[in-house]
Parts: sequence; C-alpha cells; structure tokens
Amino acid sequence: MPGRRRQLVVLGFMVLIWGGLSPHPVRAEMTSRVTLKILTINVWSGLTYQGVWKMGTYETPAHRSERYRLLVAQLRKVRPDIICLQEANPLPDYAGDLARALGYRAYAHVAMGGIHLGPFGLPVNFREGEVILVNPDLAVRSLGNRQISGSGLASNWVTFHFSELTEIMGIQVSTGGMKLNIFNTHLHAGPGPSKATIGDLQGLLMQGVITRDTMQQMLKSYEANETRRKEELRAGLQFIRERTAPEEPAILAGDLNLEPGSDAYQVLAQQDFQDTYLQNPSERTYTWDSRKNINIQLYYDTPAPGDPPRDIIEAKYDQRPKRIDYIWVRNGQTAYRVERTGLFGTEPREGVHLSDHFGYWTLITFPVSSE
Repeated sequence: MPGRRRQLVVLGFMVLIWGGLSPHPVRAEMTSRVTLKILTINVWSGLTYQGVWKMGTYETPAHRSERYRLLVAQLRKVRPDIICLQEANPLPDYAGDLARALGYRAYAHVAMGGIHLGPFGLPVNFREGEVILVNPDLAVRSLGNRQISGSGLASNWVTFHFSELTEIMGIQVSTGGMKLNIFNTHLHAGPGPSKATIGDLQGLLMQGVITRDTMQQMLKSYEANETRRKEELRAGLQFIRERTAPEEPAILAGDLNLEPGSDAYQVLAQQDFQDTYLQNPSERTYTWDSRKNINIQLYYDTPAPGDPPRDIIEAKYDQRPKRIDYIWVRNGQTAYRVERTGLFGTEPREGVHLSDHFGYWTLITFPVSSE
C-alpha cells in the first residue's frame, strides 16, 4: 500500500496452522521434475492506519466483504500451489477462513497490531500480517519469522510500540524429493529518490511551491525510504541464508515496494536471486496501476493545487503505475525454468477489484531427485 503504511504498527510473532479440506494435485512428471504455480498478492487491509480505539477504514463493510468473496472465487479458479498474502487482516481469522474456503493449509504471522496483551488491545480492528497458504498435497514445515526493521516490543502475546515494524516469514515444502523454501515479506512503503520523484520535486520548485532547501529536505526523506528498504532486504537475505542450505532453491515473494532499477532492487539483483518476471515477461507489467484499478481510483488522493507539498508528491507516486510485487528465485544447485508469468485479480466484478494491488504469479519447473 504505497505511502500509507508508516504510522502505528506492531508485529506479533504468531504461527497459525490449519488443515486443508480438499486435495489439489501438484503438477509433476514421475520423479524427473515438478511444476509449481506460486502467487503473491497484497490483499489490502482497507485501513487508513489512523486511530486509537479503532483504525479508520476507506470502504464499507459490504465492499470489503465483496472484495473477499471475489478473492476466494478467483483463487479457486487459478488454484496456485503456494499463495503469499500481505496485509491480511484480521489475523488469525482471515487466514483460517481463507484456508478453509480453499482447502489449503495456512501459515500466518501477525505483523501489526498496536498495543495488545493476548487477544485484548487497541486498535480493536488491527491485527494485520503475512500469510502463506499451501496446497495440502505438499509436505510443509515452518521456518519461522524475523523482524527486519523497526524497534519495539513484539511477541505472540504482548506487543507495544508506536512505529512501523516489518518482517519476513518462511516455510519449506517438500515434493518429489525436492525441498523448496518459500519466504514472504512486505517492505516499507513510500516514494524513493527515483527520476520520476525528483522530476516531481523539480516541478514544485519551478512553480514556487517549495524552496530549494525544502526540496533537499524532502529528497532526503525519500532517500531514507530507499535506505530502509535496502536494510530490510539485507536483513531478510541473512534470515534466508540462516534458514536454508545453499544448495536448496528458495523463493522470495511479496509486496517489496521497490521499482526495477532502484538501489533496493539492486540489492537482490546482485545476490543469487533472479527476478522471475524478467525470465518470462507477460504482456501486462504493473501490479500497482491507478489507470486500471478501481480501488485506487476510489480511495486514493490525486494531486491538487494547494495541497501540502509532501501530499502532492505522495499522490503523484500513488497515481504512477509501477511493478512493486515480486517473486524472486535463488536456484542454489537446482536448475529451474520459469514457464509462465502473469497478473492476478485484474478483472473486476460489478465494479469491484479484490485489492488495490494486482497479484503476480509464476509457473516454475524444478528438477527433482530420482530417489
């Protein structure tokens, strides 16, 4: 959720597992190779991230319910083997309900929750986090989770802090003699020092809306956004290295809030990870697209004369189409092939999109042991 996720947030380390209801066959050919469909989507909490007793919401309960029904219907249609969700709220109910509806197992971590002691706390409607849903035919074990940015107290039962925390969570699935490690994360949101943002700042300077000193101060804050994402990725990569053997393949999926070519993007590109989209590009690129996504059009601001300069820059950032949701692969010692990639959730139903993001999926083939 670009530009909206920087206020009262809290992480709880909760692992919640539910049994699936019906099998979903993994596509495999004897023991020579296995093909998995992996999908990631930020399902959009719909929260304003403002409020003490209760977080404000953008949408009506009826609209939110319709989005959830659409999510279930479209996931049933495409049937991924592994689904990574961000901004799932409230947990654990959201993950449990979705797992039962799809017949999957759910692994979830509360990543934000305000001030809580056990199930009691404030804001009352704020228990958001990451979820990985898994085809029940796959053997699974949890790899745990780790906070990758922010400071404060966060545990299964006690959370207390007033600034954003971000996390990474992981599981390992086994099929046909192959072990595949899946990691899901949601990085800090906000404009970085991109050419487009610098151009927007220069435009405000030329119009006399801001001074050169103000421009430099604003640019430093956008550089800080990018620095934080780089640090989050480095911490996440360290977690992956600690939880996996180097010869094992690994997937890093999620809403990374970074754009291709950015400094944060290069942190991953310079490691052993490859951007699956570049290996088999689909015709449709943008997972955040104000031109096509009805939720962005309805609930996100557009730049207006007289708005505070920071609001103008963030509105321009939110209105600019971009690819910010990813599935990266580290092959280890396992050769893989990206068969197809594509977007998910692009088709509205009765004027409703299921999220403010479009999901991204990839079909990947891995060789497996003959043992």
